[in-house]
Amino acid sequence: MLFNLVGTQFVHNDQTYEIRKPHKEDLPLLANMINTAYAMWNHLGRGEQSQETIESFLMQDGLVVHQAKTGKPCGTLCMRDAAPEIKGNKIFIHRAERIDEATLLEPEKTALSFQGKKFAGFYGLSVDPSLARSGLGLSILTHCFYKIQSAGFDGVLLETGKDTGWLVAWYERLGCKMIGEGLLHGTDIRTVMMVKWC
Repeated sequence: MLFNLVGTQFVHNDQTYEIRKPHKEDLPLLANMINTAYAMWNHLGRGEQSQETIESFLMQDGLVVHQAKTGKPCGTLCMRDAAPEIKGNKIFIHRAERIDEATLLEPEKTALSFQGKKFAGFYGLSVDPSLARSGLGLSILTHCFYKIQSAGFDGVLLETGKDTGWLVAWYERLGCKMIGEGLLHGTDIRTVMMVKWC
C-alpha cells in the first residue's frame, strides 16, 4: 500500500487504540466479531462467512484495531490501494477475494472526475459487539481517512448494502456520496458503491 496505517494510533473515549496486522491466533475471535457485525447480511440471505474465508481476506488486506494497553482486538478493517476501472457505465474495484462491480449513476461525470486520481479501497469494518454504538467505528474511519488524505490520495471507495439504509445514511454523514448500484458478488443482495473525496 502507498499509505501505511500499521502502527498508527488514535484516541477514542480516553482510550488509545492502535492498528496492526492480524495474527493467526486472532482469527477465531475476529471471525466471530466479523460475522456478528455482518449479521445484517445473514438476514438478507448471504449467510455467515467461514473462518477460512475471513482468514483469506484478513491476511491479504486486513488490519486489526486493538486497545494499546491490553492488546485486545476490538475491531477490523480492510484497506488497499484501489485502481477503479470504468468501462462504459460500469465501475470495477479489485479487492482480496473478488471484484466489486456497480452500474454508475452518472457514468460520464464519474469517469471525468476519477481521471488521474488516486484512490484507496475500504471494506470489512467491524467492531466488537460490546463496543457497538460507542462511536468506535466512526473514530476508526475518521483516523483512516485522515491518514489516507495525508498520504496524497484523492478519495476512498467503498461498497455497502443498499437495503441496510441506516448504514448508507451513516456513510453519507461521513461525507460519502453514492456513485453506483450493484449486487453483492454471488448473491442477489443489492449494494451501493460510494466515494469519499479527500
